[in-house]
Amino acid sequence: MIQLAKQAADIGIVVADLDAQRRFYGEVLGLPYAGRLPVGPGEVHIYLLGDSLLKLYRYPSGSIKPRQMTLADFGTHGGLAYITLTVRDLASTFSALEERGAVVLAQPNVFLAESDLGPPVGRIHARFALVADGDGNMIELFEYVKTGGSS
Repeated sequence: MIQLAKQAADIGIVVADLDAQRRFYGEVLGLPYAGRLPVGPGEVHIYLLGDSLLKLYRYPSGSIKPRQMTLADFGTHGGLAYITLTVRDLASTFSALEERGAVVLAQPNVFLAESDLGPPVGRIHARFALVADGDGNMIELFEYVKTGGSS
């Protein structure tokens, strides 16, 4: 087993439209901007995401195309499919994102897992909604609901 030096994962996204991505993560989500670093032939724009860093990498070739995922595409492609952001209040978070122009993929709904995963996860009961970032990548907003002592 690996020994983590940080209890969070950083996320790197190669972007097709840097301006749209910076608008989404900086203005729509309101993540704090940490700055820009030149990396190889491109640049990385870094945002703070709790204990994680969200790194938007722009390669200067212009050959990257937006994903433009739709809800119907979910689960139909291998590889990383979405980022989950755990929020405190889904209703107000979703409302604010809609007001700021977020592309909605799924309105708020409820998820109740069929199985209990045992400690430390338990049976997942949550509210969720899905939005798309500036390149069409899926962002899941998740608010855990406590029931009977398990999450």
